[in-house]
Amino acid sequence: GTNGLKTDDADEIISPLKEPENWSITLPAEAKCAMIILNNGRVRRYAVLTASDGIHYDIVSIYKNRSSEKPLGVAKAHGWSEAIYDTYEYEGEQVKVSYIIRAMNIAEDGSFAEVFISHAINVEDTRFMYPAGIGEKLYEAVGPMLPFCKFGRHRSDCADVLLESIDMLHDWHINASRWLMDVACPDWDLFYIHLHSMDFYNHWYLNFSLLGSCDNWADNQAAIDACYEINDKYIGFVLEHMDENTSVFITSDHGAVPATV
Repeated sequence: GTNGLKTDDADEIISPLKEPENWSITLPAEAKCAMIILNNGRVRRYAVLTASDGIHYDIVSIYKNRSSEKPLGVAKAHGWSEAIYDTYEYEGEQVKVSYIIRAMNIAEDGSFAEVFISHAINVEDTRFMYPAGIGEKLYEAVGPMLPFCKFGRHRSDCADVLLESIDMLHDWHINASRWLMDVACPDWDLFYIHLHSMDFYNHWYLNFSLLGSCDNWADNQAAIDACYEINDKYIGFVLEHMDENTSVFITSDHGAVPATV
C-alpha cells in the first residue's frame, strides 16, 4: 500500500438476514437476524435488525447468543454504539475486550444492513500503563480508548465515518487527560500527549490535496482541514484547563510536505 500502509484495513463479513430461529428470548415481531463470526473465527455473535416504529428498520443490536436477555450493544441508523464489552479468546485464555459498532446503511425494508465493527482492544492488558493499577482506574473512569475507522479512507462514502471515529477518539483523550490531571495526578508538573491523527491524514491525503492532483482533491483538502479542527478541540481543552502559571507547547514530531504527484 501507499506509504507502507496496508490497503486491506478491514475484513468483510457477509451473512444472510433471516427470521429468528431457536431464540429463547422474545424478539420484536419484525426482527431479522444474522450470525457474525469474530475473534478469528473463535466467536459467534448475532446481529439483530429491528424497527423503532415496528415498520421502518433503523436499529442494529449485537447479542452474545440467542438466549441473552440484553444485547451487548445497540446502534441506530448512521449512529455509533456505546463501548461494547465482550469476551474473546487470546493465546488460549479468555480475555475481556471492548469494541464499538456503527450502523452504516440500513434498508428501511430490512432487506440489507451494513455495520462497521471496530478492532477490539484487550481491556485487561494494562501493562503499558504506569504506575501499576492506573490503567484499570482510567478505564473505569473514562472507558476504553477504541480504535478509529481506518477503512473509511478507502471508501468515499465512509470519509465522514472516519472523521467521526477520529473525533470520538480525541474526545476520549480529552476525558482521559482531564481525569489524569484532576484526579489521578493533581500535583503533576509535566503533562505530555501525542495525538497521531494529523500524521495519518497527511500520509493519506496530502499528496492528493493539491489543485489538479486528482478529481477529488478538494474533498481531500477538506478532510485534512477537518482533522485539524478536531485537534484544535483538544488544544482548546488544554488552554481552557490550564492556569496562568502553566506553559503550553504545541509542536509536531516532523514536518509534512506533499511529494511530487
